[in-house]
Amino acid sequence: PPPDLQQLRYVECGRPGYCAKARPHWALPSERHSVRCCSAVSVPGWQRHPGCAVWAESDGTRMGGCHVYRSFFQAAAICAAAGGRLCSSRELLDGCASLTGCNHDNDLIWSSTAREPDRRLPP
Repeated sequence: PPPDLQQLRYVECGRPGYCAKARPHWALPSERHSVRCCSAVSVPGWQRHPGCAVWAESDGTRMGGCHVYRSFFQAAAICAAAGGRLCSSRELLDGCASLTGCNHDNDLIWSSTAREPDRRLPP
């Protein structure tokens, strides 16, 4: 049977314009992608870029280092345990999590953005 569209999450480039080999797309939660986390409140060691309303990190001590090849649910749990959440596709597109480590600028990153039945592109 076809996958439930509401299970799909958007994966976005770790730094806008830097993913030459991988294209952002709607992904099944079981796919494996890299992890970057965001928080609306300051978390020690996390970065906040100018123009962004969130702090972000890829490899802080609270995250337990770098994370690649993780499912959506693993990624969400890593961010929650570190005191944050997955970044939205808009935050990733705005570069709010870029340059935060692990060489993830060239990787596809899990976002919290869920696909709604009538949504084709991320917000």
